[in-house]
Amino acid sequence: MRPMKYLGATGKRWTGRDRALAEGLEEYEASLNPVGIPSWIARDPSRRFTVDENVDRAMAVYEEAQEGIRKSDVDTPGLILAVLEVSSEVTAPSTTSTAPAG
Repeated sequence: MRPMKYLGATGKRWTGRDRALAEGLEEYEASLNPVGIPSWIARDPSRRFTVDENVDRAMAVYEEAQEGIRKSDVDTPGLILAVLEVSSEVTAPSTTSTAPAG
């Protein structure tokens, strides 16, 4: 899709602006380090970073399934694993007290 279409432009032919935007995005994406930070920011000595730990639940299930397959004696050529969401319900922590009354 033409980049300018995202900005509301009409027409079907790519323009010079479309090409420039696409090249800029390509250059930006090529500059990203493995954690998604542009190299000119990551290498700036005045910048400070920290790590925020989050668990990607989908990747955890996927990696567990891969490990289970590796440990099993079953060899299935061409096996492709797909992660499917089985529930999107968000449950809030319980606010009821379990302490005896009185």
